[in-house]
Amino acid sequence: MARSAARFAGVALLAVGLWACAPPAALPEGSVEVRIETEAPLPSPAATGAPVFDGVRLEPFAPDGAPACDGCARELSLTRELVDAGATFVVQSDEVVILRVRLFCSRLAHMALEPGTVVERWVRLPPRPPEGTTRLAVMLPMERVGQPLGSLAEPTAPDAAGARLPPLPAATTAAVAATGEVCLDGGWFWMGDPRLPPESAAATPQPRLVHLSPFCVDDHEVTVAELRRSGVDTTMVVRWSGGAAATEATAFCDYTDAPGPNDDRPVNCVQREVAQAACQARGGDLPTAAQLEYLGSAFGRSSFVWGHDLPGCADAVFGRAVGVMVGDTSCSAGATVAFLPLTAVDLAATRDVLAVGAARIVGLASNLAELTREAAPPAGAGGADPPVGVLRDPERPVAADTTLILLRAGSYAGPPAETAAAVRASMGLTRLRPDVGFRCVR
Repeated sequence: MARSAARFAGVALLAVGLWACAPPAALPEGSVEVRIETEAPLPSPAATGAPVFDGVRLEPFAPDGAPACDGCARELSLTRELVDAGATFVVQSDEVVILRVRLFCSRLAHMALEPGTVVERWVRLPPRPPEGTTRLAVMLPMERVGQPLGSLAEPTAPDAAGARLPPLPAATTAAVAATGEVCLDGGWFWMGDPRLPPESAAATPQPRLVHLSPFCVDDHEVTVAELRRSGVDTTMVVRWSGGAAATEATAFCDYTDAPGPNDDRPVNCVQREVAQAACQARGGDLPTAAQLEYLGSAFGRSSFVWGHDLPGCADAVFGRAVGVMVGDTSCSAGATVAFLPLTAVDLAATRDVLAVGAARIVGLASNLAELTREAAPPAGAGGADPPVGVLRDPERPVAADTTLILLRAGSYAGPPAETAAAVRASMGLTRLRPDVGFRCVR
């Protein structure tokens, strides 16, 4: 404290709030005014997607690494309108100040200021002028997330006051939707969710900033009738026994060779190879894990498709394991009748619905876990993704040595926590399960 009072008595970070266009008229004489510049999606009434950053943290240091003054650090909210109009703050110091600036997303909770989730810049600011104002800028390019610009030992020079980053390219429009599809323009979101409860241990541990290209997706899980009409070889699909006893494993599988009472139910007990062939027969494929999480998080806005709260039994189709179907039984009606997945009409009456304009996508969080076209990462491994930076259309392809495939986890046999968008599961490449189905993308 004595050091701050002596050498840095003139240091003040006048940023109790960012202002746009111009600072207040009564600025102290001799100031360094710094403008924040970023092209990142920020909160805005005009935005169609979720913001990926919403705040900035400012911390001044002396060149020797000591805090420039006690209590000078600030965390301030950002909006797109504020930055576009010229969001500025003022530093007053009689000596050189090294400023650490971090662009962050508050929705990442305890990981909001982790090195891999911020755009960080170290800037060497000059002392204040004897009179007037020195105007500078600090550019925070989104592509540098997790990759600091400068350091305390080697800070960068500030940018010129009028420096700007080019705006993000205009979104490419997705194809026209076919019947039973919803088409999306893609966009930015944080994949992985540190806000999930501890029981969601399978959630992605490190949030990653992801950009998805436009894609179209089925508005419901592929049904028994749709798989039959696809014309693919269904020899390996387990047939429905026709019975209802929960002690009989095939009573939980719903596929039939001829039209029957299960035609509108999502098909289950299907090998990944069959599911992928059915999607490819329509000119599509199974989705990636990123695509399913983007949808299940309401395009990056929430932990669950409906919001941030764990579901109750009437909200989604989970906790209904009975008989030989091992799993969560907290929402089971009884233990004698085999459970078959609910139809799209039934799901539309739950909270497991994503509204996209006038369209509705159902079953993203529950009912059946869903196959992806990706291999599951080895236990404890980060996979082939680069350790930091933006991921564009991330995918871990199935290879010759793949034994486990990746699933979106929430199903009728799982607990409520697994209905969160970021939760993953894995399954043997050639295995089939009554609580797993699929939908297609293109």
